Amino acid sequence: MSNKIIILTEGKDMDNDDIYEVSKTTIDDVINNKRIPVGCFKNSSYQINRPIIGIIEWPYLNNKGQLIYEIDKALVNKIINHRGYPLGIFPSQTIDYHNTKNSNIPNLTFEEELKIKTAIDMCDAIIKPGALKIYKHERFMYEYVVDRHMPYFGICAGMQLMVNYKRKKYIEPLNCPSNKMNHFLLNNETHPTNIPEDTVLYDILGEKIIFVNSRHKLYMPSPGNLSIASIVAFDGVIEAVENSKECFNIGVQWHPEYMEDKSSAKLFDAFIDSAKKYRRNK
Repeated sequence: MSNKIIILTEGKDMDNDDIYEVSKTTIDDVINNKRIPVGCFKNSSYQINRPIIGIIEWPYLNNKGQLIYEIDKALVNKIINHRGYPLGIFPSQTIDYHNTKNSNIPNLTFEEELKIKTAIDMCDAIIKPGALKIYKHERFMYEYVVDRHMPYFGICAGMQLMVNYKRKKYIEPLNCPSNKMNHFLLNNETHPTNIPEDTVLYDILGEKIIFVNSRHKLYMPSPGNLSIASIVAFDGVIEAVENSKECFNIGVQWHPEYMEDKSSAKLFDAFIDSAKKYRRNK
């Protein structure tokens, strides 16, 4: 393979959570030298026949004030433990994302789109983890994933990305109702949610009620055009959406990567299984 592989190094973010990070300078150097920026995690237990799970990297300011791209270690471990091969997917633009407003970020050029497509085509499924913002290149990534009928798992902001699929008018998240359930839970607290029986998530989980560890102060008021609301909390807040026309196209507002329960295991198993099927049919 001629593409330069970037080995991510373990670091700490401002909340002292374990993450993997790579500097923006390194990514910019790769992009400017016409290489495809792809992150590769080191782990001796990897098998080459595992499905490749692309993780959309998020630009982040670490505790040293450096702009880096991060993936939480908990998500990496989930993928490895469920027999996937995690691979970081980076932006194709050299933008200072931390100090640039979304409205001032230029649209992707044809070459920048091609770089993203090439990176995604290396993968068998895509995960978009939680983040504080959603960028234009991430919206392009998700649209390309849908066009390719590739398995997709959205977590937190990754679910919000699904809701805004090809929408000209962006659906903005609203503040969670303060007089009802607490959706900003810490210390592994959970709350119950309802799962309708006519959904993909019910087929995967086999339960009408599960407990989830929501960590959000905002919620999406609509499931958007592409997806349907498949899990709703007891106060009516949407906790998951899905596109039942795809093999696995599911977004959850909570963080199953931090949970060690039966439902989270089933979710990741189903996701990795769909990636294996996609890999076989490429």
